[in-house]
Amino acid sequence: MPALLGLLLLAAATPYRWKSVQMVGAGFVDGIVFHPTAKDVRYARTDMGGAYRWEKGRWEPMLDWVPYKDLNFMGVESIAVDPKDPKKVYLACGTYTNAATPDGAILRSDDGGRTFETTRVPIKFGGNENGRGNGERMSVDPNDPRKLLLGTRQA
Repeated sequence: MPALLGLLLLAAATPYRWKSVQMVGAGFVDGIVFHPTAKDVRYARTDMGGAYRWEKGRWEPMLDWVPYKDLNFMGVESIAVDPKDPKKVYLACGTYTNAATPDGAILRSDDGGRTFETTRVPIKFGGNENGRGNGERMSVDPNDPRKLLLGTRQA
């Protein structure tokens, strides 16, 4: 028990260091995802400003390549990482679920978010709608990384 108490006191005595980190872009940061085993692999998603990769002490935009016709992809509703491969990342992209907005897409990267393969899906994502900050809706199956699981707003 004294050792446990010592650890608790040590943890409580360690001061936190807090500072703002600049992400040059638009939108609010609605989620941050960390890879479970690769300590420097982390991603952030925004409601309408795309997604970002932490690299060399700063946030790098991953969706600057998106053309105007696919501007809907800038709303990122969820990010998933492959627990067995830190280079694989998936984005569920779509800004709104209304009838005027095109369907969403799943973007897949095998190189840590530097390039993506786009798969358009017949559903809409709400990256800039209520509930966007409630957590991730997508996950890679840890038992079979070929399976991507996704909870949507539609039946």
